[in-house]
Amino acid sequence: MNENEKIIRRNPDIELLGQKLSYPRRWQGVFVVLILSAAFIVISYIVLVESRPENLKTLGLFTGNIQIGTDSIVKRNKFCFGFWTPSVSTKAGMAPYLQRFPNKKEKYAWQIHNEKENNISEKNKLFGELIMERRNISGFRRHPAVGKSSSALKEGWWWVIGVEGAYSAEFFTWFADLYKSHWGLKKNETIYVEVSAIDLKK
Repeated sequence: MNENEKIIRRNPDIELLGQKLSYPRRWQGVFVVLILSAAFIVISYIVLVESRPENLKTLGLFTGNIQIGTDSIVKRNKFCFGFWTPSVSTKAGMAPYLQRFPNKKEKYAWQIHNEKENNISEKNKLFGELIMERRNISGFRRHPAVGKSSSALKEGWWWVIGVEGAYSAEFFTWFADLYKSHWGLKKNETIYVEVSAIDLKK
């Protein structure tokens, strides 16, 4: 028996950070240690390798979720933009403000259409159809929105449009002309939009 074997027999435990751990003495203990080691290796591999954006497609297939993939997360040459349109609730929300400042009625006239006379619900529906006539628009969604600026509390619709291709001055000129024509704005009036690119990789 060499010196190392004598040391192991005299000290059968492992000391780690002040804690003594015994070597497994039965096959069940060895099996548990092997399972835990394999689990640690797999988890480390997933965290350090497969969780990278370029490897998410593989991870999605590995976990059985075929909905996950780089195509659904990283999309080059596509952007979204949001904007506001009035709804049937806009007029009532702005009424207190326009009572205090009656000289603002002309400025906000296009936002406070009367539902019976102008059928603003149909106007929004038609606007969505006009937007979708542009070939590079992939779709849109709109939902009720409430917001307040320095003027008045406004209710209306907030739209988000998905557009294929890089955003350009030509696209926004087209959109501004369509918006102003449909909602009755003057040519020199501005439109507020929010733009976000969908591209997580460069």
